[in-house]
Amino acid sequence: RMLGLEFQSKRGSIELEYFGRRVRVRICPMGIQMERLRAVMASPEAEWRRGELQAQLSGKMVVLGVDDMDPFKGIDLKCQAIEALLRQHPELVGKVVLLQVAHPARMINKEVVEMRQQVLAEVSRINAKFVNYKPIELVERAVPLHERAAMYSVADCVLVAATRDGMNLVPYEYVVCRQGQEDHTEGVESMLV
Repeated sequence: RMLGLEFQSKRGSIELEYFGRRVRVRICPMGIQMERLRAVMASPEAEWRRGELQAQLSGKMVVLGVDDMDPFKGIDLKCQAIEALLRQHPELVGKVVLLQVAHPARMINKEVVEMRQQVLAEVSRINAKFVNYKPIELVERAVPLHERAAMYSVADCVLVAATRDGMNLVPYEYVVCRQGQEDHTEGVESMLV
């Protein structure tokens, strides 16, 4: 209506004719299954992985990224941001870690292969600048929900840097996993970035 176009509304979608093309817009509410996520958080697998991560990352501020290995997800931008943070704030060297989950790409093409090689090179280059400290931990595999929930629960913040994205559910999952975790993260407040 706002554009002055004729349209038809059918079962949750809108169809219109635009310059000889039929365009359909569907309205699809998105969300997360909070109860399922809470149940997973209470599982022995998530508890065990949370303890393992806490021991591994003890004393460090954890910045978490959870993305598909996709050119539009901004994984390379996150790596560059951590590098810039450490360059501008040398007092944070050894105290901040980017824990970046990179799920396998849904479709593999030349662009994805090149981007993956670029990300791996960036991570290696940045980590090589430091002795006895890896500022970027790249987890390049499909991560099951219980492990992802454990990662969310130990992270101090979650970083989403997609350059083009639809509905990203990572911040929602992070907030749910951080609720009620005071006993695991004493004195640490969660934040949504």
